Amino acid sequence: NAINDSSNPGLPRTTNLSNKVRARLFAFGVGFDVNARLLDRLSGGNSGTSEYVQPDQDIERSVASFYGKMTRPALASISVELDGTDLNRTYPRDIPDLFEGGQLVWVGRYRRSGKATLRLKGKVAGESRSLEIPVELARAGESSSYDFVEKLWAIRRVGFIIDQIDLNGRNKELTDELIALSTKYGILTPYTSFLADERVSLHAAVDNRKRAGENLARLSEVQGGYGVAQRGAKQFYLNTDRADAAKASGHGQAAEAAGRGYGQSMGPASGPALAQSSRPQTPGAMSSSAPQAKSMGGGYGGMGGGGGAAMSSGGRAEGVKADQGRATVRQLGNKTFYRKDNRWVDAEVKPDDEAKAPKIEQFSDEFFKIARGLTPEMNQYLAFDEGVTVNLAGKTYRFDPPKAKP
Repeated sequence: NAINDSSNPGLPRTTNLSNKVRARLFAFGVGFDVNARLLDRLSGGNSGTSEYVQPDQDIERSVASFYGKMTRPALASISVELDGTDLNRTYPRDIPDLFEGGQLVWVGRYRRSGKATLRLKGKVAGESRSLEIPVELARAGESSSYDFVEKLWAIRRVGFIIDQIDLNGRNKELTDELIALSTKYGILTPYTSFLADERVSLHAAVDNRKRAGENLARLSEVQGGYGVAQRGAKQFYLNTDRADAAKASGHGQAAEAAGRGYGQSMGPASGPALAQSSRPQTPGAMSSSAPQAKSMGGGYGGMGGGGGAAMSSGGRAEGVKADQGRATVRQLGNKTFYRKDNRWVDAEVKPDDEAKAPKIEQFSDEFFKIARGLTPEMNQYLAFDEGVTVNLAGKTYRFDPPKAKP
């Protein structure tokens, strides 16, 4: 009895018509003998979420934590509007209630940059409240300070795609988009972990679609440790904030488990694997506590409330490790690099561009001439101590290690 209704702003986008009092439904799955897909459908259709507690985890702690939040509501029936631009693909689709000590993370894509007004509406103790925040939406490529928002949006979009495939079945368009997002942003899901294999071509569309399709078929398992772990990972993607993404960055080994069969270790406690960010990030820029705010990432906006988003990470990217213990995925700035044929390849570089790229020896006169013509942001991509193929300002270069002196 559930419908998708995006035309009626008074209803959640996924609405259960049998739920006439609009009660929110939160599902707890305890152990592995639960139908995780059914729980996701019930909670998702009634403005709630699902949480899965494994046999070795403390159910009382999970329930106590849940009820502790539920007893201190801060803002309910929340909606967000952004005047001055067009929005699309905003997540979460149904904004959850905000509780004391919690945070609201809302991301989406916008078409026009510049000044705009963000309106946050909701109810406190049954009374309507509204907050207006003047913001300035950044232009694409204007600053690297908020690059993390674009990836945060991509992670949420990946969760939405997996959820749609889980509930409605596979199709070519969603599978292709899942592969494209995973490739560009280094989001190695249990269904796209093959991208970290050095032998796999990033742009072999037919082969990679087949691999992903075979892995996505595993969503047919809705019970047992495997089925529950998959839904736990899906919820992780759907609800990722900056802190979660940073935590996931340190779990490269989890992607290997995903490729080998996705065992219980891939549950929500550890989180799926993401390539680690190479640069410390700044806090979220749209905050309900700030009268003036700068948007985050040209073309990708986000709002952090209740303390703001907190996706921070640092240190040199180690990436996702292959069976030999060698890193095969690195994220540097807003680019993702994959180790292929003993060199690092920018995910944006197509095979034809790589074949035509001029070969330049690292630390040669030509190398430094190119470096002097680049911005500091682009120069970071020349810092590899191994061979690298990278697209810089619309042109592809192949930088090879210096030749050994006789």
